[in-house]
Order: sequence, then C-alpha cells, then structure tokens
Amino acid sequence: MLQNYLRVALRQLGRYKFFSGLNVAGLSLGIASCVLILLYVQQEAQYDRFHAHAADTYRVIDGMRFGQTFQASAITPSAWGASLAENLPEVVAETRIRTLRRFNPLVRYREQQFYEFNLIATDPSFFEVFSFDLVAGTAETALDAPDDLVVTASTARKYFGDEGALGQALTLDDQTYVVSAVVADPPAASSLTFDFILPFRPSDPNRFWTHTFVRLQPGTSVGTATERLGAFLQARYGEAPYAARQSMTPTLQPLTDLHWRTDLQFDFGQQRDPIYQYTFTLLALLILVIACINFMNLATARAARRAQEVGMRKVFGARQPQLIGQFLGEAVLLAVLATALGALLVWLALPAFAAFTGKPIPPVFGAAMLAQLGALALGVGLVAGSYPALVLSRFRPLRVLKGKGSTSGGGRRMRQSLVVVQFAISIALLCATGVVYQQLDYFQGKPLGFDKEQVVVVNAQDARAQQEPLRALLTESPHIHSASFAQSLPGMTRQMASLIYQAEGSEETQIVRTFATDHAFAATLGLELVDGRDFSRAFATDSAAFLVNEAAAQVFGWADPVGRTLEEVNFGWQGEVVGVVADFHFVSLQQQIEPIVLKVTPPVWHNMLAVRVEAQAQEAALADLRAAWQTLLPDVPFGVTFLDAQFAQQHRTEAQVSRLATAFTLLAVLIACLGLFGLAAFLAEQRTKEIGVRKVLGASVPSLVYLLSKEFTKPVLIAFAGATPLAWLAMSRWLDGFAYHTTISLWLFALAGGLALLIAWLTISYQSIKAALADPVRALRYE
Repeated sequence: MLQNYLRVALRQLGRYKFFSGLNVAGLSLGIASCVLILLYVQQEAQYDRFHAHAADTYRVIDGMRFGQTFQASAITPSAWGASLAENLPEVVAETRIRTLRRFNPLVRYREQQFYEFNLIATDPSFFEVFSFDLVAGTAETALDAPDDLVVTASTARKYFGDEGALGQALTLDDQTYVVSAVVADPPAASSLTFDFILPFRPSDPNRFWTHTFVRLQPGTSVGTATERLGAFLQARYGEAPYAARQSMTPTLQPLTDLHWRTDLQFDFGQQRDPIYQYTFTLLALLILVIACINFMNLATARAARRAQEVGMRKVFGARQPQLIGQFLGEAVLLAVLATALGALLVWLALPAFAAFTGKPIPPVFGAAMLAQLGALALGVGLVAGSYPALVLSRFRPLRVLKGKGSTSGGGRRMRQSLVVVQFAISIALLCATGVVYQQLDYFQGKPLGFDKEQVVVVNAQDARAQQEPLRALLTESPHIHSASFAQSLPGMTRQMASLIYQAEGSEETQIVRTFATDHAFAATLGLELVDGRDFSRAFATDSAAFLVNEAAAQVFGWADPVGRTLEEVNFGWQGEVVGVVADFHFVSLQQQIEPIVLKVTPPVWHNMLAVRVEAQAQEAALADLRAAWQTLLPDVPFGVTFLDAQFAQQHRTEAQVSRLATAFTLLAVLIACLGLFGLAAFLAEQRTKEIGVRKVLGASVPSLVYLLSKEFTKPVLIAFAGATPLAWLAMSRWLDGFAYHTTISLWLFALAGGLALLIAWLTISYQSIKAALADPVRALRYE
C-alpha cells in the first residue's frame, strides 16, 4: 500500500512539473528564510550562556542617587565585591570588573605600537566565575602579580606572531606588564569582550566603582540571596560615603540578561531590545505561513484534475481515511523535498547571511538540526496538506464520475481567503519596513543640536604635553577652522565622566554627565548658546567656570542659570555658570537628552582631539593635520576618524534590523507571488474554453486580461483594508520605544497597498495575457 502511494505521489509530481516546481520552490524559500531567521534569533538568545556556571551567575545591581530619586546602576562600590564570598554562604565566588574606558594605552612591543581600547581590570577570581578558555598559562595564577597581563589569542598573534606569548613583556604607556596567560577570544555571543585583562588593584576601594559579579551555590533561591545581600550591605556600608550614593536595596541581574537592553546606568556591551527577538520570530513564522498557503492554494486548485482518480478509488473501496493518508503523504513528501532544498539553500547562504548580519553564525547541521528539520518537514507537510487532503477525500464518486462536483464555490472562496491572508501579511510587512526606514531617515535628518559634519577626530591622549603647540600649528592652516581637546565627544561617550554636583540653592547632589574639555569645545562642535557666553581665554576665571545645557538647568532648578554657583563634590571644583548651551544629542536618539555640564579641565583629562575642517578642502586639511602631528609627535601613531561616522554607530542596531526586515519582507512577497503566479496559471488553464468562446464572440485582449485579473484584485484590496490598521498599531507601539521618533505617514501605507496590488497585477499579467492571446481554435477543437 505504501509503495503504491509513493509511486502515485512521484507520478503526480512528474506529471505536473510546473505546479510541483512552484510548490517546492515556494516551500524551500519559505523554509530557508525561516531557518536563517531562527538561527539569527537563536544566536542572540545564546548570549553569555556558554559559561559553565551561567545559570548561577549574577551581577549586583543597585541605585545611584539623582536628586530625590535613585536610578538603577550596573556598577557598585568596589569594596562590595571584596567582601561577599566570605560573608554570605550562598556566594561561591565573586569578582569585580572595571571596564577601563578612560585608559586607552599606547601598547609597545619592540618596533610595534598600537593604541588599545578594549581593556578590563579584574580580580584573580575572574576565571572562577567566567568560563573563558585559557590556551596558555594557568587560571589560578594568571592575575596574582601586579604586573601580570592576560591577552587574548588574537592579541597574542598581533604582537608576537608565532612566538610564544608567555613571559613576553608589553609596555602599556609607561608601565611594563608580563604576559602570564593567553585566553581564547571571547565568543561572538559574549556581552563581556576584551583584548587585555589587567589585575585589579584599587589603592582606595571606597572610591572605585565596578561591575560586581557573584556565582551562587547551585539551587540557591535568588530571592533569599538578594535579601541576605541587602541586609549585609546595609549593616556594613549603610553609612557615608555609600548611603548618599546608592539605595542599599540591591538586586541580582542574571548573567544571561546582560545582552538585553535595560535602563541601567553605566552598562557595557551591545544591548539589544528584546522586542526584536519576538519580531524576527514572528517574521519567520509569517514567511512559513505564506509558503504553506501557497501549497494549500495550488493543491486545492489542482483538485479538479484528480477528481476522477478519487472517484475511481472510492468505487473500488477506498475509504476517506485512506485517501487522507495518501494525500497527506504526498504533501509530506513534497515538504521533505522542499526542506532538503531549503537546507541546501541555508548551507549555501549562511556565510553571506553572517556577513550581512555582522554576526558569525557557525555551521549547525548536526544531529539536532537534522532532527529539527525533519520535524519541520513533517509539520509543514501535515499543516499545508491538511485542507487539500480533506477537500480531495470528500469528493462524491457518483458526481465526480459524471463530471460534476470536482470544483465548488467553497473551494474558490477558500483559495481567495488564503490569498487575502497572504497579501495581508505581505502588506503589513511592507508597511512595517517602510516605518523602520522612515525612523532611520528621521534619525539621519533630525537636527542634533551640534554640527557633526566635517569634524575629524584623533586619539590624542599621548599629545597631552603638546596640546598648545599642536593647537598653534593647526590654527596656521587655512583649511582648519578650529580644534578642541576633550575627554569624550558625542557618539563616543564610553569615556565620558559622570560626576557628582551640588547646585546653588539645593541641598541635594546630582550625578551629571560631564564633558571635560577646553575653551574651544562649543565652537568646534557648533553648539548653540542660548544664554550667557562661551568659555574664553580672555577670562582667567573660566578655568573654574561651567557651561550647562538646558536640561541641566532644569534639573538644578534654575530659571536663570548664568551667575549661579556649581560645585563638583569629588574633585572640589567650584565656580560660576557662565553660559547655557541648547540641548544637544550626544547619545542615541532612543534616549532623552540628559543634563550636561561642560568644564575646562587640565590636559591630563583629555583623550580626543576634534578638528573642524573646511568641507571644500578636506584632503588639504588632513594633510596639514598629519604634518603638524608628525612635527611634534613623530613617535606617536596617527589615525583619524570622522565624528559623523562615529555618531552613526549609535543606531547600528536599528540599521541592522532595517536591512534584515527589508530582505526578508521582499522574500515573503516573492514567495507570495510564486503562489499567485501558479494559481493564475491554473485558473487561466481552467478557463481556456471560456476564453476561446469569448474570443470567437468578439472579446478583445484587454477585456480578457481584465476578466482574468479582477479575480485577484478584490482579495488584495481586502487584505489592504485588514492589514493596515494592525500594522499601524504595531508600528506605533514600536515607535513609542524611542524618545524621539517620526510620525507615521498615511502615504506610506497607501504606497504599501499600491505596491502590493501592482506586484499582484504584474505577477498574473503574464498568464492573463498568454491566455488572452491563445488561438481560440485550439481551445475549441474538441468541443
């Protein structure tokens, strides 16, 4: 019996090569797209799960005071992380991590020298908490000595080539370290990344703030551990200087949550919004649904061709369950073929897809993946073949053998309903993709409050001693308008200081982000002064003065900020506010503009040089900048970036989402069109004699094309009416996640609907025109 069913199934595939090919092509594209998207989603979901104790590892989270409120913070006083394991039995191990954002040393080895930006300092217990693999050295002793240094495998190759790295000396600025261990490069799915690991040796543990991680005993209740942690910290650190800075009600954040975007201050890594996981998973399922609808539509449309076969089988005793099993088996066979082809497409596309997403996705075709693909083929075959099997098996043999009942209005309505679903999904995806593009365009066009164009950025931490001579040489160039030294710049805020201020008229302190810079910062970046004046070298007192933005003036409670006194608590800076700059975006537009203080600081604070160059003479300006640098700093590496490119990195996640959504939306539309093309071909073939009669009676080609095309216009219009409200609601909620966002344009939805209708017409036009131009004599020959 099974052999007979298989023979019949293969015969049907061979007899209707065109329709079978469309079915396999649509399903294989749908399955390949679904698998690729889910691989991407799975890669994101695996962040930080490679650690052996990931399920028991947590970061200590607490609050930092902002006036009367506390803001959740990813960093805590470093003293906390030195006392938990010995005082709390739930804690197996603890480690502190400082991301050395303001320590970008010039690393030297023989004739090589590079600026390095990815360093952390941590405790010797680091490898007890995290499972980064060592390829040389011993984890227990890797960070015991003050001059120990752990490097990654790629860093070791960069400096030492094929030489052994252990025992080699590297100079970081003016301090020499000895390589004590080599660790494998952190996996792509790691929130914590580094090239160098230095020992953490704070001279004052009360001053440093760190990321504190704890590894709990397996099976420990997180709630119980949190309560005991809070009680211990309150008892030991509940008084100044800590009580004024944190809430003493810590929480434990799972290590596996580090990758997902939160509102934590001072976080590290590349956080992603969890909504993108759900969005891409839904997109994968929708594409698969479209592919399954193609199969169901084409299979039910072909039902008439197999009506007599079904009738004969029933006459000879075949029962409905047997027929359902036969047709489901054919559907599963087709799904298996499509899945195999889809898996091949995934294997071929995986390298390009990984490059497209910027995330290395390893080969995945092991036993587990093959089992999943087999289950997918079975599920798709059963789901996609269920309705056709039921339709075909219900044909009444007497009516069928008389040439009646092979088609029905119900089947036609079902096909039209499925077309509506397909195009509703396609139109919704087109609308969503358009809104994403509109938001990115809004990001690119929205005034930022400063001029990011034509600003060249140079790493200048080794130019601190030559700042004034370098500035003097640069101002001699007719192609350079201004130059400013600063600790950080907009879009490059990892090095930015967050300092504690007390404003005149307030007894509360505020933690405010601070641009430590020089007198020319506002002029170089094109900041707008809305009150008071800019820093000026003509005023000796400006070395102690401040500029604030409008948001800071509001937080400090000042209606008239100029002339007010501001004091920084830790460094003892005290001076007057001489001016107010308009609010400007220095981080992603997803976030509200924060309070900002600008302060003229000594060169030791400055890491960056920003140079505004003439747009029409950019190359000449860069040449003058390079010449000035090499004159004063011939032994210091010189490299430039552009501020606009750096700032654009703030929105790389949204840009990546846009690229992926666009690519797979187009694939979804293509798959829908494959089904529509096949359906149009079948219906045109089914109405061949009708078209012949109409042509004999004088019907024109345009009227026949219209006759065949109008059947598909109505479902697309219904799909548009149903899809646009849902797409509007979903994208409105997505835009609400941005502090600054565009408004959804009505024309965008009209364009998506019009595009879907045009694509549908173009898809069916070939078959319609072909049928309308056919010779009526051939159609009526046997009548």
